[in-house]
Amino acid sequence: KPDIFSRGYHLVCHSQGGLLCRTLVQYMDDHKVHTLVSLAGPQMGAYGPAFFDFLKKLPGIESFTVENVYKIAYAALAQKTLSPANDWNDPMRHDALVSSRTFLALYNGLTNDPGNAARKANFARLKHAVFLTGIPQEGDYDGGIEPACSGVFGYYRDGSRTEKVAMKSQQIYTADTFGLRTLDEAGKLVIEAVPGIGHHAWVDNVDVFHTYILPHLV
Repeated sequence: KPDIFSRGYHLVCHSQGGLLCRTLVQYMDDHKVHTLVSLAGPQMGAYGPAFFDFLKKLPGIESFTVENVYKIAYAALAQKTLSPANDWNDPMRHDALVSSRTFLALYNGLTNDPGNAARKANFARLKHAVFLTGIPQEGDYDGGIEPACSGVFGYYRDGSRTEKVAMKSQQIYTADTFGLRTLDEAGKLVIEAVPGIGHHAWVDNVDVFHTYILPHLV
């Protein structure tokens, strides 16, 4: 019943759902979300050999490589029909990501889209936004997303497959492209990267829930 949610509600979302819930908040002009909690969501996208091993299982992808799969992932048809293609963000092909007007470029505010002002205002209406991710003991893959720091808006530097840039040095933050810095400066943003928590532990480990998630919901 709609009246159940008339006073507002929280969204707690995991993995790609974390990205989708964030973009849903941006998209909905009438949302009443109090707190958004993203658990290991690929907020900056995903890239790397481990994630590509998953991606290449999709129809039509098996003949591509990690270096050239952007050619199909950024195509309009793939963006409309393959949700993992929405996540792909090749740091060596940033200009192609933006010029192709991909899902990620649109909702990260990187395109000259007339709807971005409204999406930014919708995001800034959140009472709290919480982005949590685990940091693997080895490598960049947490068992679901790669690099894991994407869950807290870190990512590879444009033109590099190894060097990473933290959230506050990313264009989306410095230029406040969709309202992330606005929330941070208002004291409404929580960013936490926890060493050793695997991708699935966010949803199947009770101790993780009580320690890192529940405090943001009460």
